[in-house]
Amino acid sequence: MKQKKINSFVLITTLVVLTLILLCCGGSSSSNTDVDIISPEQNTSFKAGETISYKLTFNNFNLSPPFDAIPLPNSPLRNSPLHNFPLRNFRLLKDHPEEVNNDNSHTDELASDSHHNAGLTNPDAKEGHYHVYLDSSSGEDPHQTLWQKSGSFVIPNDISIGSHSLRFELRDNSHIPTGLEEFLFFEITE
Repeated sequence: MKQKKINSFVLITTLVVLTLILLCCGGSSSSNTDVDIISPEQNTSFKAGETISYKLTFNNFNLSPPFDAIPLPNSPLRNSPLHNFPLRNFRLLKDHPEEVNNDNSHTDELASDSHHNAGLTNPDAKEGHYHVYLDSSSGEDPHQTLWQKSGSFVIPNDISIGSHSLRFELRDNSHIPTGLEEFLFFEITE
């Protein structure tokens, strides 16, 4: 009888410990960061000049404006925290060097393309934004910088007929790539 009580105690203790471990560590949910495209479907057909509207989902990655985003001059957000506000209220300092502080702090860093930090990655980033590239495998090409789960991309009028892609590349708040990206493949028809 004494042996049965000890075995029951060990079994209950083991179950309690395992339950606590699962609760504390998130069970079987992944701690990996990733991005997925919800819509449109892969290989959808579009015409030159049309707009691709997309929706993304993020796992273990919070979207926020990059550090060099500033509220527009007439925005009510001018003296507010930057997080979770609509894109239409912001511009990037690198695109508007005249907006850099009067003491010229960070002028070189913010007003140039050095924000791409070529060769660096930050795989541990859990917050940031994403860059959208057309047919690009390099992080140095023209792109959109966004921090919302949905957006749109206007297809250039001079794009060639055939297969193309949009590349969504996750970046940390300093524009350093996280090493994670997702591709949307699409077709251009006449």
